[in-house]
Amino acid sequence: MAQENIQKPQKFGFDYGVELFSFFDNTEYAGCKYQDDQTMPGTVLTPELGLSVDGKHHLRAGASLVANWGDNDKILSVSPVAYYEYNSSPIQFFMGAFPRRGAMSKDMPRVMMQDSIWFYRPVVTGFFFKAGGERTYFDLWLDWTGFQSDTRRETFFVGWDGKYSRNVLRLSHNGYMFHYAKMKNAPAGQFIHDNIMLVTKAGVDFSDLSGLSRFNEFSLMAGWVLGVEDNRGETSWLLHNALLFDFCLDWRGLGVKNSFYYGKGQMNFYDKQSNNLYWGDPVYRANLYNRTDLYANVINTSFLDIYVDLAFHTFEQGVYLEQCLTAKVDLNNFGRSNPQKRRKPIFADWFRKKN
Repeated sequence: MAQENIQKPQKFGFDYGVELFSFFDNTEYAGCKYQDDQTMPGTVLTPELGLSVDGKHHLRAGASLVANWGDNDKILSVSPVAYYEYNSSPIQFFMGAFPRRGAMSKDMPRVMMQDSIWFYRPVVTGFFFKAGGERTYFDLWLDWTGFQSDTRRETFFVGWDGKYSRNVLRLSHNGYMFHYAKMKNAPAGQFIHDNIMLVTKAGVDFSDLSGLSRFNEFSLMAGWVLGVEDNRGETSWLLHNALLFDFCLDWRGLGVKNSFYYGKGQMNFYDKQSNNLYWGDPVYRANLYNRTDLYANVINTSFLDIYVDLAFHTFEQGVYLEQCLTAKVDLNNFGRSNPQKRRKPIFADWFRKKN
């Protein structure tokens, strides 16, 4: 008699998570034609509750609330969070409305996505698929950012990212297409825009070598930036090519980063469409731009992450200063924080009481 297949009972669990992300970003761009002089201080609170099945399937719901400091009489935005996640190495999949920091890589170049997106657009509405680990992976994502109506354009991103690591060799690629369509019953003179951005880099990272084990990162990367865009009915396809050189030296959370951009400026229609069409940093409209960051990742654990950054922006024959402080507290039982290489920071023993 054939043995009957007995299905194992599913194991149900309870998911909870509360993330508090606070930021203070002060940019001093007075007199600059490419970027505004502004201060962005605020807090993002994202509570979530959900159920898990067999530790792999998760259904979660909550909200993401954004408030600016000093604007005490209101919350700037409330974005619903409701999504399905499948998480079983090496596959990760999200679908619905889910936290941006819980899925997408913060390594995305600023020419594609500026820092303020992580502050004020904390939720992705669409899907995210990733295969791989920290060193080698590929991901594909959709972020539907605008539902078409009589007063609103249809807008969405389709993006992809990849990274390959072998010994000291590093290869990376980031790309997206942003579709900026018309309103329903669009007025005359309104055009469909397509904005495509590709960044491909190759280089070396020596931080895994035995003699350099105290370094979180010691890398040199060189790459190519290609912006492709059009305004259907008004222009043909426009191409913007540039070179990008990146350097990073991170010793136990204390580091310096430098990014040098040279070529044709991006974002041809920025004066008309601004951030409605472009989510990258508008400083990349310049043909020559250099950014140097001196930073300290004071604390970096799965529970608490405190980051201080002093950035120098050089273009237009001038130097502009930016100061940024972020703090993230994450209480959860499902490992929302993306796995990453963590080493004991240089500051860990500074304030410990000595016998």
